[in-house]
Amino acid sequence: MKRSFLLLLLVLPACTQDQKRSFEISIRNETANPLSVGLVKNGPPTEEGWMAPHDVAIMAPQLSDRKWGLVITPGETKVMGPHVGNFAPGVQAILRIYAGTPTIEEMIAFPRNDPERLDIYLWPGKSAYVIRNVGGRLDYQRAEEAR
Repeated sequence: MKRSFLLLLLVLPACTQDQKRSFEISIRNETANPLSVGLVKNGPPTEEGWMAPHDVAIMAPQLSDRKWGLVITPGETKVMGPHVGNFAPGVQAILRIYAGTPTIEEMIAFPRNDPERLDIYLWPGKSAYVIRNVGGRLDYQRAEEAR
């Protein structure tokens, strides 16, 4: 019993360390409007390049009138990355997409279930998505499924 407890104490710190993950995402805009696209995380640590619009508004309110993310025009495909981040256990990368080109201040008014906001949870590595407007709501398919 003592050995098991001692082994657990030795292994536990290794289980709680941040992991470095890399993402490369291809996004094709098949909507009639531009899309604003960026990467966010649903937990710590806070890092540049992974901040959601509400985080930017809190940490740098003077930037609230600016645009956020990468703009992809209708019919265009862009690749983001490779983009590297540190992730605490249980934290996930999210590709966040907004219809149009709203400012940071306007984006924070979009609730999670807004039809003009889309969150796609990502796996590390390369991925590709086609973004469409289906029934008045942003939707996606993996690029290989859309063919």
